Parts: sequence; structure tokens; C-alpha cells
Amino acid sequence: MRVDYATALRWHRRLRNAGGPSVRRRPRIVAMEAHYTAVFQRDGEWWMAWAEELPGANTQGSTIEEARENLREAIQLVLEGNRELARRRAEQAEVIREDLVVTVE
Repeated sequence: MRVDYATALRWHRRLRNAGGPSVRRRPRIVAMEAHYTAVFQRDGEWWMAWAEELPGANTQGSTIEEARENLREAIQLVLEGNRELARRRAEQAEVIREDLVVTVE
């Protein structure tokens, strides 16, 4: 069955107002595993590192190993920050949140 956005929003509001399933939250996954393309570039004594798929996730280290660990932390911080900003924006409007699975090859 296909429904348009307005119909889905009406159903969501009715369930929420009736104390139905949309009020209850599903258990959240505590962690997820994602794969990113890490790029490392030597710059004098330092290694610069960034994730191709995630703007803002960049760092450096005195060794490639340190740069790799710093990049892991940078990616975590960017994702956590983006999630928090999205949740704050969602509090200011009526939204529908759902899990979305994407496969990229």
C-alpha cells in the first residue's frame, strides 16, 4: 500500500495523540559499524588524514598510526555532532524519524 506524505503524517499524529505505537521508542542500537575511505598525506613531519565521504572529518598526527586513530575519533565526533544538531532541529518542528538503510558500492 502506498500513501502520500500528508496521509502518513495524519496517521502519525493520530497514533501519537492516541498514545499509540509512535509514542513508544524502539530500542536504539548502541553502536554501528561503517566503512569510510581514509586518505593520508605526508606534509613535512606530519601526516594529514581525512575521510573522503564525510566532510569535516579531518585531522593530523606525527605518525600515520596516530593520524589513523585521530581520524577515527574525528569521524565519531562529526557523526555525534551531526546527530545532535539534527535532533535539536527536529524538536522545533513536527517530523517523522525512521531508520534508513543505504547500500553503496
